[in-house]
Amino acid sequence: MDDQDGRLSPPYSRNYPGAGEPQFRSSLRSEANSSISSYRDFPNARKYMAEGLATPKGTIPQANSRAVISALKGLQEKIRKLELERTDAEDNLKRLAKESKHYKDILQKEHYAKTATQGIISQQNEDLQENLQAAEARCTLLEKQLDYMRKMVQTAEMDRDNAVQRSAMLTQQVSHQATEDFKGQLGKLTGLERDHMKLTASHSLAENKIRELEERLRSEAHHRKLLQEKTAQLQTESEKNRILLETATSPPRPKKKKKKKLKAKPKMTAAPAPNPAGHFHLELGNIPFVVGKSATRSHSVGANIQQALSLLKNHNPTLCNAITQRQARRSSTSTTTSDSESLEDLLLGLQDEFGHMSFEHQELGRQINDTDDLLIREDLERELEHLVKRMEAKGEQIAMVKRQLAKRATKPQKTRSRPVARHRSTSAVLPSNGGEVQVVTTVKTKGKGVTAEVENRIKRPGSQADSNLKVLKGMQNLQSSLTKDDLHWD
Repeated sequence: MDDQDGRLSPPYSRNYPGAGEPQFRSSLRSEANSSISSYRDFPNARKYMAEGLATPKGTIPQANSRAVISALKGLQEKIRKLELERTDAEDNLKRLAKESKHYKDILQKEHYAKTATQGIISQQNEDLQENLQAAEARCTLLEKQLDYMRKMVQTAEMDRDNAVQRSAMLTQQVSHQATEDFKGQLGKLTGLERDHMKLTASHSLAENKIRELEERLRSEAHHRKLLQEKTAQLQTESEKNRILLETATSPPRPKKKKKKKLKAKPKMTAAPAPNPAGHFHLELGNIPFVVGKSATRSHSVGANIQQALSLLKNHNPTLCNAITQRQARRSSTSTTTSDSESLEDLLLGLQDEFGHMSFEHQELGRQINDTDDLLIREDLERELEHLVKRMEAKGEQIAMVKRQLAKRATKPQKTRSRPVARHRSTSAVLPSNGGEVQVVTTVKTKGKGVTAEVENRIKRPGSQADSNLKVLKGMQNLQSSLTKDDLHWD
């Protein structure tokens, strides 16, 4: 409920009439205080009057005692009612205290809200006043600016009028000067056209001269390139001829003999002499592992050692029966022809490699002439020196092969003059008494890629000591001239 002043009334005002008045509140407080002060708890130790007192016998009538008991009961009931009223009053007081505290809190909150709203309103009023003052200041400033703009417009109008007058005067002057300038510019334009014609003519002449010079430069460059190529070819040809002449005319240089421990050649003891009518069977374990164990022919090796091994491994009447003089002559002539053919093939291969080296020499000379960088030129010159050394080595090899061919050409004449018995002894393949067998191997070079020419000759020990010694010396000289890079098997 709301009061007349607009304040909220406490909730207990509904139950008590006139609770909002201060007189009623004071009366309630006095009654509660009097009831609290007058009330005392009944002693628990004491007993009721009726229990503790002995009932008189005979002296008081029975009706009076009953009246006293009923009166006491009535008093007890009144006391209980008073106690109940007291508890109710205490509860009401507690409720009143809580409600009064709640009411105070509400009032304080309302007061705080009012003060906050008043502060906000005052702040808003101050802001509005400040905005109003700022608006007034802006208005005054705008009025000043408006006055200034009016003055500026007036001055601009005056300047425009003056400019119009000046422009009219200037147009008159410009029109007068334009006619004079136009006449002068026409004269200048005619002069410039004449100069342009002269410049175009001179430019065309200069372009023609430049073209002629460029053509001359191209022709000179082409001529110089041809000269360089010719000089490179001449240099390579001269170097080639020099190397070939030096290797052909100069005697073979003594090679430094490398100290090598000569390994003892394995001596293979032949099997017991078989029946002449029987076949000869070769044991593959007795053949050195270098030559391999293939029974097919091979034409890649210069001396064609695989052909000889295939003859040994397969059925051959020369190994099974007695060798006649005619067969020995044919075998010797076939071996010499095969050796000469292999040497000729070797010579052709060496000459081909020498031709490739000469072509490389020519290309390097052309590159040296074309390059301008010093480092590249030095590298190419070093390569050229290395190539010249290789060509010299190749020329020595060619000369060596040519000498071998010359020796082989003179060798058949000597063999024809020898007696027949010695020829038989050289052509004997196996001894009849089961003697020892000796295998002699010689290797010859073929440039960088080396073809191995292997001559396996099965000879009887003790015969032709001089020829074997010569062959051994030639083999040692050739092995001393070789290096590790020049040896490989095809």
